[in-house]
Amino acid sequence: MSDKHTPQTHPTPRKSDKGDKANSRATDTPIDPSAEIMKKHGIERVPVDYFHIGAFRYTNLDDAIAQAKRQS
Repeated sequence: MSDKHTPQTHPTPRKSDKGDKANSRATDTPIDPSAEIMKKHGIERVPVDYFHIGAFRYTNLDDAIAQAKRQS
């Protein structure tokens, strides 16, 4: 299983008092090219926490704790 990350977004710049058009545009559009096809198919990417115990990797904390207890 490969680690997936949420799409990176550009930070929204602050608007200047001078009315700078470059700073007034929204820039929170995902730069991940797969975002468009994911949206089309209703696919949502969510972050996942991994818990590593030795050579094992778990997505469930209770399972990681159980393994840690078995190793101690």
